[in-house]
Amino acid sequence: MSPDFIFDWKHYIDYAEEIFSNGDFSQGNEYLIRTGISRAYYGLYHFCKKFAIETELLTESQLKDSGNSHSCLINELKHTNRFDLEYGKRLNSIKKDIGETLSELRDYRNDADYSSKYPRTAGRELERDLEDAVIGTKEALDNLERLVAGMKEL
Repeated sequence: MSPDFIFDWKHYIDYAEEIFSNGDFSQGNEYLIRTGISRAYYGLYHFCKKFAIETELLTESQLKDSGNSHSCLINELKHTNRFDLEYGKRLNSIKKDIGETLSELRDYRNDADYSSKYPRTAGRELERDLEDAVIGTKEALDNLERLVAGMKEL
C-alpha cells in the first residue's frame, strides 16, 4: 500500500448495507448487526469530518484538541449558526439535520459497541436500529451532497 493511499469510508457504509440486506438477524448473528451499526456510523462520521474540515467549520487541530472529536463535530453540525450568516437558513437547516442524524447514530453505535445487553427500550431493537442506521446514513449523505451543491451555487 502506498503512503498516499486514502481510505474510502464508503466501504464502511457499503458493508453496513450488505449486512442489512442479507437479513439474517438470528441470535447467533448479533455481532454482525452490531458491526453494521458501527460501520454505518463511522462511515458517516468520516464524511462529515471531511466536510467540516474542507469547509473550515472545524480544523483538524480543533477536533483533536477537543478531547472528543465525535461530540465536537456533532455539536458543530447541530448547533452553530455562523454557517447561517454565510450560506443562509436553508443550508444551515440541512447541516443541522445531518448533525441530528449523526448524533442519533452515535447513540446506536455506542450501544452496539459497548453494551453487553443491547437496550430494547423505547421501541428500539437491534435489527430496527441497523435499518435506521443504514437508511439514516444514506439520507445524511444525500443531504451532505445537497449541502455542498448549495454552497457551490452561492
